[in-house]
Amino acid sequence: MESEELQKDWFIRYNYILGTRQTDKQKGKFIDSILFDLEKLGKKAYVHPFGQNNYGKNIYVGNIKKSKKIICTYYDTPISQHKSYHLNEYKLNKKNTVKSIAIQSIIFLGIGLLFTLFVGISIYQVYNFVSLPSILTTLFYAFYFIILKKISTGWPEKNNSVRNTSSLLLLLQFMNQYHTKETAFALLDSGTYNQAGLDELIQNCQGEIYLLDSVGADQPMYQISKNKQLFVLDSPIIQVEKKITDFKNVLILTSMKKNDQSFQLERDSLKQKEINEANMNMTFDFLEKIIRR
Repeated sequence: MESEELQKDWFIRYNYILGTRQTDKQKGKFIDSILFDLEKLGKKAYVHPFGQNNYGKNIYVGNIKKSKKIICTYYDTPISQHKSYHLNEYKLNKKNTVKSIAIQSIIFLGIGLLFTLFVGISIYQVYNFVSLPSILTTLFYAFYFIILKKISTGWPEKNNSVRNTSSLLLLLQFMNQYHTKETAFALLDSGTYNQAGLDELIQNCQGEIYLLDSVGADQPMYQISKNKQLFVLDSPIIQVEKKITDFKNVLILTSMKKNDQSFQLERDSLKQKEINEANMNMTFDFLEKIIRR
C-alpha cells in the first residue's frame, strides 16, 4: 500500500472506526489493530502491561531500555466534559470531568422524575401491565436506566481528532519512515487523566523522552521542557522552559493556547474536526532533527 493510501487508511480507522479508546474493550480492539499495522511496517512491537491487575497497557517499539531517544504519545481518549483541557494539570482535568458527569446525571435524573410524575404513574394506574402503554413505558425505563448508567460512569468523547488522534497518526507516519537503533517509540495508556503510562515508561528507560500531545490543534506549537538541552533551537516551534515531571529528560510537543505558564485547549479547539497540517508537518520536521542530531 502506498504511503498516501496508508495514511488515509490510518485516519479512517483511528479517527472514526477506533476513534474512541476509553473502555478495556475499545482499547483492546485498538491494540490488536495497531500491532497488526506495526507488523506490516516491519516493526517489532510488544505490549507492556503495568499497574494493579495489569490495568494499563503500553505499546513499545524498539529497545526502550537502551535507546537514547524515545518518541511517544498516549492513545487513550477522554470522557466527554464541557471544560477546557489543561496540559499536565491532572487534578483540575479530573475535577472538571467529575463535575460534568454530576451535572449530566442530575439533569437526566430530573427528566426521569418528571416522566414518572406526569406520565409513568398515570399509565400504570390506568392500564394493566400487559397493555401496550404499560409495555412501552417499561421499555422506556429500561432504556432510561441503561443511558443513566453510561452517563454516571462517563460518556465517552466521540470527537478525538485533536486529542489525541492527531499525535497518534503523526507518530505512525514517522515510524513508517524512520527507525534507528538509538530511537524507540511508545504508545502510552492512561494519558488523559494522569501520567501513569508515562511514569511507567520513565521507570523503564534512561534516554530522552519526546511526548506528543494534541499536535493537530489550530494553536501555536510549543516545545516544553525543564532541560534546555532537549530543545531544537533551529525549529520554529516556540521554546518554553518548564518542569513537566521529576524526570528531567522529558520534552512535550504540543499545540495549545498559552496562558502565563499554563497551557490549555478550549472547547472549540477540542471539537475541531480538521487536523492542522501545518502543525503536523512542523512536528514531523522537529522529530527528524531529533533523530539526526
